[in-house]
Amino acid sequence: MGDYVPLEYDFGDAPDPTYPTWNASGGAFHTIVPGFFLGNSVDPELDGQPHPQALGDDNDGNDDEDGVTFTSTIRPGWHATVDVTASAPGHLDLWIDFDGDGGWAEAHDHVFAAMPLNPGVNSLTFNIPTTGNPEIQTFARFRFSSAGGLPYTGGAPDGEIEDYLVDIEADPTAAGEGTPQRFNLYQNNPNPFNPMTTIRFDLPTEQPVRLTIYTVDGRRILTLVNEPRPAGRHEAIWNGRDAQGQPVASGSYFYNSTSFDGSDALPVKGQGTGPKGRLSFQPAPVVCSHICIRRGQQGNAFNFIRI
Repeated sequence: MGDYVPLEYDFGDAPDPTYPTWNASGGAFHTIVPGFFLGNSVDPELDGQPHPQALGDDNDGNDDEDGVTFTSTIRPGWHATVDVTASAPGHLDLWIDFDGDGGWAEAHDHVFAAMPLNPGVNSLTFNIPTTGNPEIQTFARFRFSSAGGLPYTGGAPDGEIEDYLVDIEADPTAAGEGTPQRFNLYQNNPNPFNPMTTIRFDLPTEQPVRLTIYTVDGRRILTLVNEPRPAGRHEAIWNGRDAQGQPVASGSYFYNSTSFDGSDALPVKGQGTGPKGRLSFQPAPVVCSHICIRRGQQGNAFNFIRI
């Protein structure tokens, strides 16, 4: 008979109480299987390692929580993106405590159920519920396994668990009460994005609106909005495709929103960050050139994006 090899387990490190991390609390754990984990490695523990910032697994001398990177801000009512690195094909279950009540029991906290993952980096997009509590720090639990469909407690026969402290930010378009006082065009979100991003804008009165994507040399790619809209806060979603439904090539693009209140929104300068479908922004001063125009009462706002 061969030598007996004792089983080893990976536990979480979200704070307990109130999240289930200790084994005695029903904490989640995974049997370690060689070659099957998130990121670059997984190390064994005897029990959960709760920590106020979910750093217990990081501070044990072997930081194996390297499989997850949030690639956008998290704001109620917006989309968000996250990169998850898997060593082999498997499935992801994810929970985020969006309202900060100290648990993942609510239905809207369950972000992914048995989401398929491929080996390498998986870029995922998810929706943030509007009921999320802004301007708080809260916790996320990622569970990677071959079968998926796990709860946020209990054991799994393979894979890895990674817990993270996350920030939920306030929606900048939701500040204040009542009707917006001026036309505003906001930075897209998520940023970077894959496969889609949301562009938001404010209207102080009911008026026709046109929101268009252009190449840097002025060729129109797609008109997302071309219709009257009532006063209020609005959004349009771009999936990185042109008017014929084809994916656009990597490169730089503008999005331009035209309203009729005679004001310009803040332009944004894009800084490319990687493969097709990804873009990044940094605020820049307003620079009016031949593409930043105003005619009569017409207001134009240009934002610069890179894919």
